[in-house]
Amino acid sequence: MTTEERATVRVTRRYVASAMRVFEAWVDPPRIERWITALAPQDEVVRFAVKPRVRHAFVLVVRRGREEVSYSGEYLEIIRPQRIVFTWVEPVVSKETMLVSIELSPVPSAFGGTDLLLRHERVLPSEANRTEARWSAVLDAIAAMVEPWGTQPASLR
Repeated sequence: MTTEERATVRVTRRYVASAMRVFEAWVDPPRIERWITALAPQDEVVRFAVKPRVRHAFVLVVRRGREEVSYSGEYLEIIRPQRIVFTWVEPVVSKETMLVSIELSPVPSAFGGTDLLLRHERVLPSEANRTEARWSAVLDAIAAMVEPWGTQPASLR
């Protein structure tokens, strides 16, 4: 890593769904592909390879207009249904490896639910706002899949 300062982006969300249901949205390949597609339906998924197992890599390549954007990483920790940690490489932003961790905890109330904390570490400060906005959009897409409102698009159920 270079000596340039890095930021940690934190995004939180409360879901009206069990921790297992939210967790599955992060580790079940068909569900992952559904929320990826829902995020930017105009993008074409060129390559999607994910095997959510510790020490296994993932790759996502999307075509936006004439540009192909790739995201990749490796799963470092998976503790069902509490924690997922993976590396994150987005070459168009930085050649350096970043770290993403997702913590899930039950909401201590009669109504249940799950609190999610996503931390994206080693982010270039100039990319922090964009990174936060993109992860917020991911968490919104996951909410549309896991929450029981019945108003989510059929493609996300």
